[in-house]
This record gives sequence, C-alpha cells and structure tokens, in this order.
Amino acid sequence: MLDSKELFVGIQVSTDDFVCVGTPDQLNQFLKELKTKESPITIRRMRFCFDLDNTLVSYPSKHGDYNSVEPKLQNIQLVRELHRAGHYIIIQTARRMRTHAGNVGAVIADIGRITLETLAKFDIPYDELLFGKPYADVYVDDLAIHALIDTAKEIGWSLDGTVCDSRYQRRKYGFISSRHFNTVQHLDNSIIKSSSTDCLQGEIYFYQNIPPSIVGLFPQLERIETNKDAGITSIVMENINGITYSHLFTNLCLTEGRLLKFLSSLKRIHLSLPVEPTEIKSNIYANYSSKILSRYNRYVDIYLNLDEYFKNHFESSMIPSKDFVDYFIKYFTEYERSNCGQYNPIIHGDPVFSNALLTPDSRVVFLDMRGSLGTELTLHGDLNYDLAKVYQSLTGYDFILLNKIDLLSTSAVETYLSQLVRTFENFVSREYSNAASSADLKIITAQLYFTLIPLHNTFEHQIQFYKFAIKLYRDSTLEKIHHTKSNE
Repeated sequence: MLDSKELFVGIQVSTDDFVCVGTPDQLNQFLKELKTKESPITIRRMRFCFDLDNTLVSYPSKHGDYNSVEPKLQNIQLVRELHRAGHYIIIQTARRMRTHAGNVGAVIADIGRITLETLAKFDIPYDELLFGKPYADVYVDDLAIHALIDTAKEIGWSLDGTVCDSRYQRRKYGFISSRHFNTVQHLDNSIIKSSSTDCLQGEIYFYQNIPPSIVGLFPQLERIETNKDAGITSIVMENINGITYSHLFTNLCLTEGRLLKFLSSLKRIHLSLPVEPTEIKSNIYANYSSKILSRYNRYVDIYLNLDEYFKNHFESSMIPSKDFVDYFIKYFTEYERSNCGQYNPIIHGDPVFSNALLTPDSRVVFLDMRGSLGTELTLHGDLNYDLAKVYQSLTGYDFILLNKIDLLSTSAVETYLSQLVRTFENFVSREYSNAASSADLKIITAQLYFTLIPLHNTFEHQIQFYKFAIKLYRDSTLEKIHHTKSNE
C-alpha cells in the first residue's frame, strides 16, 4: 500500500470518547466514576426489578411469619446505590400468591402492611412496589440475574467499601473471604492450587509426610512449583472425580452409610503411624485460647458490629462478643490444665464436609489438610479438634455456606440432622473411647464457629455463625447441668 502511495488519514479521537479499562485498577476506577457526575460517559436511567424474598430479605425463620425475615445486606446496599444514582427501582413479590390462589387483593390485605414495614425497617428504597407476582417453581427470563451469586458483579456495579448496612458493618477492610488467598485452576487431569508460599506451607508439609498406608485418602501430589521472586507456590495434584460431602449433606443425600464411610476414613488417618516418629510432641492446644484471643483482637470491629446488630434487633439473649471470648479463654485454660486434649500423631486439621469428596467408586478423598499448629508445621493435633470439625458440619455449617439456612427450620431436615448426629455420636462413643464428652465437643465446635466469623465476608453468614456458637454454648451448659443433677 505504501508502494502504491495509498493515502492514510488519521482519525482524531477525543479522550472523552472512550475509557481505558485494560487493568483491574482502571476498571474499578471507571465503575466508581459511573456512580458520580464525574463519569465521562452519560448513563441512561435504567429500571431494575428486584424480587423481595430470598433476594433482599431471607425467607422467614419462623414458617409463615414474615416478621422473622433477615436482611440480605449486600443486595440491599446494591438497591440503595442504584436508587441513589437515579435509577428506577421496582420491588415485586409473590408473597401469599399460592395461599390466596392468585387473588392480589387478598394478598395485599394479608401481608401488605408487614411488607411495607419490612422495607422501612431495613431502609430499602423503591419507586414502585408490586404485589401479585405469579407463584411458580421456576422463572425463565432472558434478562434475569441470579440473586444468590454476586448480584452487583453480575449487574456490573461496584459497591462502596462497606458491603452491607453501615449501622452494622462499618469496617471497610479486613474481611477475609473464605480461602481468599488461594486460586484453584483445573488443567487437563490436574488441579493447580496457588497461593503465597506461607499459606501453603502446612498443606505441602502434610503431603510430604503422608504415611503410605493412607496415601489413597488424598489426591495424588504431582509436583510443587515455586516462584521465589513472586513468593507464590503452586500445588499440582490429581483431579478427583467426585461430589463433596457438603452437597450430599445439604441435598439430603448423606445416608447413614455414607457418613460412616466418611468417619471410618477419618479414623484411618487417626490410626496411621507417622513416617518418622518423634518423641517431641507439638502443643496440641495452639488452636484454642491463643487463636481465639488473636482472632478477636485482630478483627474486633467485626465482632463489635455483630454486637451492635443484635442490640438493634432486640436480641437481648445474645452474649456480647467480649464476654463470649472471656468464657472461651476460661474454658480452654481449664481444658489444657486438665489435659483434656487427646494427642494424636496425625490429624487432618479441617475435616469439614466441604473438604471431602465421595467418588463414583465410593472412596472418600480428603482435601485441604491443615499440616500446622499455630506457626509450627506438624501433623500432630488434638483428636477432639478433628471431631469438632465434623460436628460443625453436622450442626448445619454447610447449609449456611450454601445459603440453605431456611431448610434447617423444617421438620424433615431437623429429623435428618438429628439422625446423622446420633450416628456420629454412636461412632465416636464406640471408636474414640477417650474423646471429649458431648457437652465439651459442643464448646469446641462453638469456638470454631466464633473464630471463623472474620473468615467470611457475607454478613448474613457471620450472623448465623454467631447464633450457632451461642446455641451450642447453651446446649452444652444445659447438658452439663442435666449430667450433674443425674449424678447427685
């Protein structure tokens, strides 16, 4: 073209005509500017239609009682920001449509007032409120966005620093998403788990010291890659075809046989002998008092926000977080002084249901082994800690993570859980003669719920974790009182 003396004419482009979003920082800056008058692009006023139940508020915790709903704060914040930016907000609801056979007038007469009070109570702005959304099992729509994933991200909106109601969630930074420091990639027949070298040290140590007798209980380690300059390490492991025990459990498919298979596999870990036995025992109490105090002090704002939330919701029965910490410290100080911990050369360290797979050939494969106690790399630990982790799942932990908390109040699920807990307790009584009592196991599980609160950035999950910790504490107290009276 140059040889043919073709004429090239430049096109003048103003910097106002485009926005560069080539890096994450540029994209975030652009998304922030979209919410202000500083935006280089004029955004038309849009109409956003939000469902109410299980989108902006939870389903009732008491069946049929819409006064018992809890706010879904991240989605509520999204509605507030969209409304503040000038967008038109429509809220629709199918409440009582099945009960009243589609009679909208009867629906409004029944729950109209409660619905309006709920919107005011949780400060949910709207331009239009529609009762009478048709009741259906499935809604199919080409413009729909899933409300239980990351609604703001799906819309393309960058929320302000706080992720929920500022009255209860003032802290902007410091929240740690569960395993936020890991990235997991699937490549051919391998899984590549990457993180900072420090974060993966424990799991790598565990892999390097797995006794041959239990190597089949974990994905096969293929190699470890380390980028020293970047401080990043990757564990390349076998890809296991299977389903997590979390999904079996929350879909009511965890049979007694499958639970016993899980427990028997965990027992194999506990019975195995280390590759290189040592007479030096690790401090098996490192994950109790010191961890509780350190976690609380580091994330005290998060715990104080929960205190404020419960205070504002008239839940006077809740124990303030500082008092709860004091109780835990007192309990675990006595637990250690009395040598209540059950030392074992090998424990998993985190055998919750999300860290176990059931394969098509009915094998149990464990993931995400701890491999450390405090700052020490070791396989040693307290057997009661592993058992409490299992009990944590059996009390409903996975239902919270998978946003199925409402199911726990149904009679069918209550029966399902009680049967599985009974199976677990019978197994522990039979196979772990020196394990902690049921009451003590509940306290260990309560502190697990309490200390994992800052590791999850969903405020609704934090609320439920705290409530579960309180419930376990009270159940343990009643159990001990009953035991004392029965021995008098």
